[in-house]
Amino acid sequence: IDLSSGASPSPMSQQIRVCGNKCGGTLWGSHIVSRWFSNYLGIQCWLARSFNGSDSSPKGHHLNQLSIAPVMNRSNFANEAPLLLISQTSVNYLNKVLKNEGSPSANTRHFRPNLVAATKNNGKLSNPEDTWKSIKISKMSKSLSVVGQCARCTMVDFDPDSGMKGKTLQALAEYRRSQGKITFGIFLRMVPEPENLCDKDMRDIWLEIGDELEINY
Repeated sequence: IDLSSGASPSPMSQQIRVCGNKCGGTLWGSHIVSRWFSNYLGIQCWLARSFNGSDSSPKGHHLNQLSIAPVMNRSNFANEAPLLLISQTSVNYLNKVLKNEGSPSANTRHFRPNLVAATKNNGKLSNPEDTWKSIKISKMSKSLSVVGQCARCTMVDFDPDSGMKGKTLQALAEYRRSQGKITFGIFLRMVPEPENLCDKDMRDIWLEIGDELEINY
């Protein structure tokens, strides 16, 4: 199958939706591509390509590092924003609720975040990141602005290792339901200042475990 960047979209190309949101992408490849993935995964499916997708991936960096490109604020097929952050404090509080209900505990990987923050909690807030307006990581010259909370679905119920289903969403619903949505974690986006970007700002920024956060409330 031909999945090169120069390959033409399939005749069945159309606008697609991810979690109910219209995305700038099309079904990609031919019926041969669709059949290959459908046979391998065992369900009918198609390959979708983002209009703004990148074909390159950085190499030579450790798995505990994450690259953030200041000029790449595109979310592609992500929900609402390029980055998702949760705090360990929020997960710890959730696990207290799960324990009281006799349900299996959850870990940060249940929520598929890009960033996990360790915070000094005064015991008053179950989800301290709810109060953040923006964050700045020590090695960054730019800030990450909070653009909203992440609405959750039943995917958080599934253990990422075993695939077993728990009751994470049900526990979250007890104290995280608002306006018909169950939220957990915050979306982040690089503060856009394209007119002020210099060559230094244009380079990727590699984040590592232990980097400190400066929080703006």
